Amino acid sequence: MRKTILFPLILILLAAAVMAAPPFLSDPQTSTGGLMIEFPHQPYYIAVSSMTFHFHVFNSTGNILDNTTTSCLIHVYNASNKHILIQDATYEDDDFEVSFGSNISDTIGYFSYIFQCSNPSEAGFVADTFEITNTVNIEPNVSGSPLAALILAPMIFGILLLFGALVLDPEEHAVMRIFLMLLSFTTYFMSAWFGVQALVRYYGFIDLQDSTTLTVFIIAGCLFVIVSYFIIYAFYKSVYAAAQKKKEMMLQ
Repeated sequence: MRKTILFPLILILLAAAVMAAPPFLSDPQTSTGGLMIEFPHQPYYIAVSSMTFHFHVFNSTGNILDNTTTSCLIHVYNASNKHILIQDATYEDDDFEVSFGSNISDTIGYFSYIFQCSNPSEAGFVADTFEITNTVNIEPNVSGSPLAALILAPMIFGILLLFGALVLDPEEHAVMRIFLMLLSFTTYFMSAWFGVQALVRYYGFIDLQDSTTLTVFIIAGCLFVIVSYFIIYAFYKSVYAAAQKKKEMMLQ
């Protein structure tokens, strides 16, 4: 009974964390003093074969700089904070540019980067995050409340199913009670799955994505065995009861 209560409580706390914290979106960070770097902040990009980022670099007096006096490069990290790329920026049409090939531009997931510039007298950097996605319609500012509601909805339905199973008469509706209890537990797993997907999608925990599919497969397999057992058991009891009834009728 304690485990039955503890599991929904953990899910409620997980949903509360999703509601309280903002999704995986961060504002650009710029160094103070020295070189100032301006660029279009775009948190989402559609997966393509290649993409180019543009940066304007200014000195401390506001004059724009070019590659004759200043050099720039970019450091790129994946969602696991692994350093995956260091690349020099090129200069064209009054701005510094960094072009990414398919190794990044068509890889679905979250990335962060540090773009840094320096010359003999000054230096500066900016840091930002972005996501490569295959979804065309993206809503950048996602509230945590709808996510929490989505996570909690299956679990609340499961609690109602469990309550209904406990209300039923165990002698008259034994099979239905068992079925409702099993169904209620599947809704708990569904809430957990929604919670993990929210963490993967909005918080950048990409490492959970592969393990989620395996976990759901294992749980589904276990539930299939349990449900099959109770179906066979119910069939056996029905056949046995029918045989007993027929035997009693023959003895009369």
